[in-house]
Amino acid sequence: MHGSAGPPDPERPIERFKPTTGIVVGWSGLVLAVVVIAYVALADHSLFGLRLGWGAAFAGVLVWATQLRPRITAYPDALLMHGSPGCTRRTQSRSSPAWRSPAPPS
Repeated sequence: MHGSAGPPDPERPIERFKPTTGIVVGWSGLVLAVVVIAYVALADHSLFGLRLGWGAAFAGVLVWATQLRPRITAYPDALLMHGSPGCTRRTQSRSSPAWRSPAPPS
């Protein structure tokens, strides 16, 4: 019988969230956004160019957030986020409501 007799092991992940499979699409989208912004900055100095540059910047941020989002691993006392810029570990106290386990059904 498998039960939760003791406290959770802090070294064992509770859950793993995998990244999307759009890594090639994500990096291609970012490169395209940078190329459009560079073109606008160097060649098109009009209101349309300004709007195109802002649209490309917004699209680049949107592509990064949806396609290159971090891979997250949840531990009993922390979240470990692996992303394109690096690795970040966020800890939180066990008494926080966001980290409490739901009460078992009676």
